[in-house]
Parts: sequence; C-alpha cells; structure tokens
Amino acid sequence: MRDCVITKSLSLTLRKTRGLHASCPKSFKGFGAKTFLDEADIEYGDDFEERILQAVRASQELLVLLTPWALRRPYIWLEIGAIWGLGRRVVGVLHGLSPSELVTQEGTPALLSRVDLVRLNDVNSYLDQLRGRVENWGPTV
Repeated sequence: MRDCVITKSLSLTLRKTRGLHASCPKSFKGFGAKTFLDEADIEYGDDFEERILQAVRASQELLVLLTPWALRRPYIWLEIGAIWGLGRRVVGVLHGLSPSELVTQEGTPALLSRVDLVRLNDVNSYLDQLRGRVENWGPTV
C-alpha cells in the first residue's frame, strides 16, 4: 500500500479551524491508507526536500490545502508538481479561496483549474472517496 501525502499546512489548518489535527491521520489509517506528514515524519537533520520527494514517489495521491497563505509556500508547488509529474492524483482543499480566486492567482498551475477541488468543510466526502480508492489499490500497490 502506498502513502497518501498530507502537507503540513493542511494538518496545521485543520488543527486551527476544526480541531481535527490528531484525528486526521487516524482517519486515513482507519481504512488502510498510510500518510506522510512533514511535521511528523521529517526528523531534525533530514534533508527536507529529499524526504518530501521520497514520500511523493511512494504515494498514490496528494491532499493539499490551498489557502491564500499556502500559495506562497514553495514546498506546496514542489509537492504538487512532483505528484503531477508522476501522473498521480492531486486533491486540493480550498480554504479562504473560491475556485475562481485560486485560478486567477499568479503562478497557479493549470492543473488546478482542471481538477475538481474540495472545500475544507467537505473533507469528509473526500475521505469517503479515498476509502474506496484504497480498497481498489489492493495489497500490491
């Protein structure tokens, strides 16, 4: 089974906005998905970029929070570009932005204008969909 990369920004925003930080990774693991969370899985002294790229290569999809503040973080674009380059799923979670506001932001990749984005309040719908995908990945993925 492959990891589902979750960015630090999603974890931190969930903690601040909905109090779900502690339960979020457990939600994924409850149905067999493994997660990579930079704040939990990168240790002091690790090569930050290399650890992110290792997680990306081992992942089937990326769940990434897209906020006006997150869009200024270069690692968000590193993760999105790396997953996209591997032909894997990118799931953007919108918070503080509408889809039209996102696509008009300077530097937003064209990919994000073509994929169906999730609003933060609808993350549970994403989890339901992910559960089905994890079941289809089977033990060989």
